[in-house]
Amino acid sequence: MERFKYETTFNKEATFNELSDFSFEKNAHSLLEGYFRFIPSLKKHIENIDKLTSTELLAYNNSVAKVLYGHRILDLFKNNQHEKIVDLSEMIKKRMLQPKKETIESIDFNNLALLLIRPESRFLTEDIKLFLQEMEYKVVLEHPLVVDLKQYWMMYNEGFLKSNLSDFPTRTLIYTHGESKILVLHKKQSDLQHHLNSELKGSSGIPSDSPTLRGTVILNGFEKAKKENEKLFYDSVDPLGMYRAITAGKIDSTDPYNECGDPVLYYAGQGIHLPEDYELATNAGVLLDKHQLEELSKNLTL
Repeated sequence: MERFKYETTFNKEATFNELSDFSFEKNAHSLLEGYFRFIPSLKKHIENIDKLTSTELLAYNNSVAKVLYGHRILDLFKNNQHEKIVDLSEMIKKRMLQPKKETIESIDFNNLALLLIRPESRFLTEDIKLFLQEMEYKVVLEHPLVVDLKQYWMMYNEGFLKSNLSDFPTRTLIYTHGESKILVLHKKQSDLQHHLNSELKGSSGIPSDSPTLRGTVILNGFEKAKKENEKLFYDSVDPLGMYRAITAGKIDSTDPYNECGDPVLYYAGQGIHLPEDYELATNAGVLLDKHQLEELSKNLTL
């Protein structure tokens, strides 16, 4: 298999501020500070978003994509070299998991589930945990982390391959320049990750008929944050302005965003990452270090 040099500009010279598990405004300001430090021109861009044409927005979005993904990955993507991107992703995954392989295999994941609270949702951490507690899930591991380049590809390689790059760089910027929080959950329920995804995940930006993470906890939390400070909310969850441009019709998209009361929340309202059940062990192996995995294995066998 051909070996590719992986671009290292993704998180170059970036520093991160710990985000808030309680305050929307503190969380949003910390996120914006991180974005501006990474891309100094972004502050001026945000200040002029309403005046920018679709051509200007796309040009800026593409320039940020070059910084985030590097020329090599971007060229592979634009030339439809999807198989090479997948090969690269699988090669990196194998390298990351190999030192932890024995520990991962010692863990029975049947009664476990994994949930990653994304940076823009950190201020809803306690609400998310309380909801899970009410649904009889126990948090057996809670850990803050800044998702790095390799971890990000492991979670979103498939999404990147399906993307047209009009909305994906915003997601990448937020994920890799803010602090997420990982929760490992336990419950006496077989195939727990599948159960969590099918019963409690919900849809981004759409109210749920019965309580769910995305359709109740996150949606309600985001709606409340918008009322507190609408501009700050949109700037922090959509710093490149592409969600707003797409939903305003400035940029063409076939995405069904009009199903949402606030179309921007079709893109920005996910709030959490939940792996599929067949991805659970791999995601845990990629996102947790060996010591955390060993502690998890030990605690579950006590």
